[in-house]
Amino acid sequence: MRSLILGGLVVLVMSACTPPFIEDLNRAAGLTGKMTLVGTVGSVSLGSETNVRFYPTKPTAASIGDVTAQSGFVVSTGSSGVNDYLRFAHDRSSGTADLSGSQPFTATGSSPYPVTEYEVTNTTTTANVVVIDRGANAGTGAYGFYTADPSGSSLNSTTANLPMTGLPGSPNYAVSVTPQPGALDTFNFLGGSGAPSNNAVTVVSTMNGFSGATVTPLSSLGTNRQLFYMNQAGTTGYASILVSGVWICVQAETSVTLPVSNRIDALLTTGQLLSTQDGTLRVYDAAGNQIFSKPLNGLQYCYEAYVGSTPYVFFSLPMNLNQGQWAFNVYAIATSSIGDLGK
Repeated sequence: MRSLILGGLVVLVMSACTPPFIEDLNRAAGLTGKMTLVGTVGSVSLGSETNVRFYPTKPTAASIGDVTAQSGFVVSTGSSGVNDYLRFAHDRSSGTADLSGSQPFTATGSSPYPVTEYEVTNTTTTANVVVIDRGANAGTGAYGFYTADPSGSSLNSTTANLPMTGLPGSPNYAVSVTPQPGALDTFNFLGGSGAPSNNAVTVVSTMNGFSGATVTPLSSLGTNRQLFYMNQAGTTGYASILVSGVWICVQAETSVTLPVSNRIDALLTTGQLLSTQDGTLRVYDAAGNQIFSKPLNGLQYCYEAYVGSTPYVFFSLPMNLNQGQWAFNVYAIATSSIGDLGK
């Protein structure tokens, strides 16, 4: 399988015949046409599974022109809707991908919060993903650290199902991964109240792919569950929390509430806040003023990562080909140009 650009629209060519029409690709073209296509992974067979997501292995290239997405973590929900399944996919030259065995986690279902969070981290010799599973252990939550050989299809558990004990406000803590230029990602915690737990911080910060950890108490949020995002310097954080059915965003150090009524999914290196709630891409400035809003049309936010010294925002597009076969396009846009997606 290969890709061609026809009239500004990227299409997948499955054979020498006329390129097939792929509805998922066509729907998202308004946004993907403003990004760089850095690779296509697949196809893979997922049968009747739904809610398919793809998180590419983090890039190690020095420039965006050298980035070639060839592998990543596939997440899908089983037909019963009870479990998510995590797998690792790696492309073969034949236009298909090798797929590892699956690891089950609690599916998010209808909860407004992600019950299970998948955080891809820096790649050194392995592809890495941290899974925060709040359904596996209702009392404290648990995390797993999974690795894969970027050139193969095995999925290995380096640290699995360790409980998030000792964190302030457990299980109402929140965690975030922050990219760092020329360094490993940092892993940050936000707790409801109380002092940081050195034990919990030590356990997580010694995981491969992480450097350091920070716990920031935020007692004003009480026992509500939170989502949390920290800047690179570790000085400014934002909590996103559902209160009486309405999302609010609080600047953690000052407890100031921003004029944001949607769930926040990322704090970018520009200081901007990103939301993908209800399949809509919204970007806000640091004060919570909305910069733009655009339908994602199937495009999925993956993460922000450095390519050389430049931060990029990565998206993936799962494409349902036929009979349970899926392929994944991976796109990137310089974080400084994220506003172009609103034009």
